Formats: sequence, structure tokens, C-alpha cells
Amino acid sequence: MHYALAASQPKIVDAVLSLAPKGNAIDLAVAAVFAGAALSPSTLLGPVQLLVGGGGAGLRAFDGRTRQPGAGAPRPRGFLPRDTIPEAAYVGVPVLPAALAAVHALAGELSFARVVAPAVALAKDESDGRRELLSRVARRGALALGEGDFLDDLVQAAGRIGGGLLTKDDFATVGPSESECHVEQRSTRAIARVPWYDAPLNDSIDRDSTETHVVAAADARGRIAIAAYAVSTVGLDLPTWGVLAPRTAAPVRRGEPRARPGEPRSAVAPIVLLSADGVLGGAIGFAGRNRETALSAAVETFLSGMPIESIAPEASRPTGVLRTPASARTI
Repeated sequence: MHYALAASQPKIVDAVLSLAPKGNAIDLAVAAVFAGAALSPSTLLGPVQLLVGGGGAGLRAFDGRTRQPGAGAPRPRGFLPRDTIPEAAYVGVPVLPAALAAVHALAGELSFARVVAPAVALAKDESDGRRELLSRVARRGALALGEGDFLDDLVQAAGRIGGGLLTKDDFATVGPSESECHVEQRSTRAIARVPWYDAPLNDSIDRDSTETHVVAAADARGRIAIAAYAVSTVGLDLPTWGVLAPRTAAPVRRGEPRARPGEPRSAVAPIVLLSADGVLGGAIGFAGRNRETALSAAVETFLSGMPIESIAPEASRPTGVLRTPASARTI
């Protein structure tokens, strides 16, 4: 097979694989994350992080983590230790649609609307509101969440009235970023990961209610893309739109330094690109809650020269793709 698509949520593969004959790895990976957003209320307003390599793209990392809100607003007095902090105070500025649009603009081959179409179809069985939001993303791209009645509803629920920090200015001042991957080389093998991988996780993340998912894709031209996104069961519910804004922002606490508006809020990125003898050969990531431990073990095994098929610990199930000059397959 000349293309491959893997996802830690199996339903995604069936929904997206129809794009493969005409699309490339970037199209497939972007479509797969949007499909994840169709399945989970929290994904569209949560973080995403992507790695892309091959086909002349170099090794690029895209930062779609949520941003700290509060642009253009006066600093609130802050919560006291005895105060109950409302869910609105934890809502970050969503960057996921803009990040996926940026990746697609780099090297996607299908139209952006065509890439989002499988997610729109999946959302029909999940939520009318979510289907409408994804339809807007398909038409408007990165602008979809930062305009119209959805923006009004989100700012009303997560802004000053609701006890949060979100403002309309946030959507005009923040966006995704792109940078070179951090590369770790040992002998003839190398792994590439997001350059902010070692950033400490913020204290807003409810680790018991947040799960990481991974999608990975490879195509006939040697391109490989892998992404990590989050599914959470805790956050601010927007029932009209069928979405949940997960806990990612830092509430302002009295007497403590305030997180700067626009700062990326840290999120787990258990994904890497794999190279041997200077050739990009695959990508691997780990979903679930023990993802960092599993990824560290897999990276060490790969860099030490073990066969690529043995890079995952028995107790962990990786999500990934492998690429040779003649074929591509899933891990």
C-alpha cells in the first residue's frame, strides 16, 4: 500500500481513509484530528500538536496548544484560596482549527473543505451544534471560531460575566506557531519531537479526566505527519454547540503572578518522527495516560538500534506509521 493512516480512536480511520487516493499524509492527518473533534465535545476547543516531515517539508512542529486568555482586559482582582473557582476561569483560547489550517496550507493537496468533510459527516450522529461548528470550519477555516454567534456565546460563558478571562481580543491576537523540530541523534538514528517537549505541564490540567489521542499518516511521496490531541470530560459545557471547553487556562489568583495573555498552555505531546541513515522512515505516538513513559522507552529502544518493530513496550499500544520507498503501513 502506498499510504497509511493510524489512529488511537479506530472509528476515525474508517471515516477518513476515503481521502487517501487523492490526498496526501498532511490531508489525512488534519482530517483525522477534525474527525476526533467530531467524536469528542472537548477536542475542538482543546490543544493539538503536530509534526510533519518529508517531501521537501523538512522537519516541522506546529503548536496548536490553547493560549492564556485575557487580551485587552484589565487584570481581575484574583481568586482567594477559599474561593470556588468557576469553570469559566479555566477556559483557554482555542487554536486547534487555526493550527490544522496552517499545517494544511504547508503541503495539503485537497481543498480544506474536503479535508474537514469526514468530520462534518461524523458529527451528524453526535451533535447538531458540533456539526454546524465543523461546517463553519470547513467554510471559513481558521476564522470560524473567532466570529459570529459562536464567539458571542463563548465569550459570554467564559468571559468576565461568567467569571473567566476570555475576550474577543484574544481571537485577534493569538494563533498557532510553527518551528523546526528538536532532533536527537544517536549514531545513524534520530528522532524529532516538538521543541517545547520538556515544558512543565500546567496545573490546570485534570490528569484523571484528560486523555491523549494520536493520529499518524504516511503517503507515497515520503511525507509523514503525526498529531496529538486531547479528550477531556471536565470543563465548561456549551450545550447549544455540543462542545466542552476543557481546563487549560490559569485562573488569576490573588497574590500570585499572572500568566501572560497569549502564552501557550502546556499539553502532552507523546509523538516523534523516526529517521535512520538520514531517511525519514516513520512516526510513532502513544495515547492513554501512561504515554510519556511508553514514549521514552520506545525512543530509547529505537535510538539504541533495535529493529523498528520492537520499539513499543508490550504493555503499551503505539499508534504510528512506517514508510519504505515501496510501501507504507501502520504500526
